[in-house]
Amino acid sequence: MVAGVGVAAVGAGAVFGLQAQSTRQDAEDEPVQRKAAETFRDAEDLAGIANVFLIAGAVVTAGGITWIVLDSGTREQPASVALHLNPSGIAVTGRM
Repeated sequence: MVAGVGVAAVGAGAVFGLQAQSTRQDAEDEPVQRKAAETFRDAEDLAGIANVFLIAGAVVTAGGITWIVLDSGTREQPASVALHLNPSGIAVTGRM
């Protein structure tokens, strides 16, 4: 689940990155200087958001994968309870 959230964040970062590239291209193609400057600032904002998502997503994905690897080696048998009858009495044993 954690790794999945990280991958989704990386995907969102990629989408924002593509939007930033497209917006930057629009700024370069804009003939009016004032409008081009505003569009370029928008592209920079989108690029910053993309960087945050990409970095955070990579960190969360790495944490999730590490958790999966570490958890897979420590998996024990599930908890159990048993009732034993013998001539001298009754015993209840269990493992948690």
